[in-house]
Amino acid sequence: MKFSLDKALWGLLMLILLAFVPAPPTNITVYLIGDSTLSVKERRYYPETGWGMPFPVFFDETVTVDNRAQNGRSTRTFIAENRWQPVAAALKPGDYVLIQFGHNDEVPTKRSYTPEADYKANLVRFITETRSKKATPVLLTPVAHRKFDAAGKVEGTHTMYSGIVRTVAQEQGGSLIDLTRPARRCCRSSGWKTRSCSSTSWLRASILTTPPAATTTRTSRNWAPAGWRSSCWPISAG
Repeated sequence: MKFSLDKALWGLLMLILLAFVPAPPTNITVYLIGDSTLSVKERRYYPETGWGMPFPVFFDETVTVDNRAQNGRSTRTFIAENRWQPVAAALKPGDYVLIQFGHNDEVPTKRSYTPEADYKANLVRFITETRSKKATPVLLTPVAHRKFDAAGKVEGTHTMYSGIVRTVAQEQGGSLIDLTRPARRCCRSSGWKTRSCSSTSWLRASILTTPPAATTTRTSRNWAPAGWRSSCWPISAG
């Protein structure tokens, strides 16, 4: 009888101890949807990089970063090409979706152009469908263009479309990370004299044998290695 009682007491003690052992962390996925400013680049385009490329290094093994961003996409074309739907279908409770569009939505001459009302509606759709899966949407304003006036002052970019992102975040009660303003400060502090920003991949044609067009323009938005930490840090910290 004593032996059986001891076994019962030991069993009870183990249950008590296990009650205080923290449960193993649940793996979550952070999805990135957007355009070239955060997409994964082919090696032949190095050093052109999206900020989403180094983003995974800011997390441990409990977090998987799934970067679905694609060059040249807007909210409209991302949906029309069936790029959003698989993300929405795969979402599970606890996941996150980081949403950053605007560069290609706002240009009327581009095939990807999305009128302001449609841009807003698409952002709301991303939020609504993410929340329906008990996942968390996070809106990001588009990274600022590397664009200077004749005096070397950084010009405002994405004014209207960044404003729409902020409005949607406020109306939907969602999370917002403002990348437009800190990116402008980055260029203002590091490149106002030379009209170049060390954190962007603005390169002279002589540097690369076959440089992609985006890297040779004065309004390049894709981050080079120098800008990885400065662009990812506010996102991971946010």
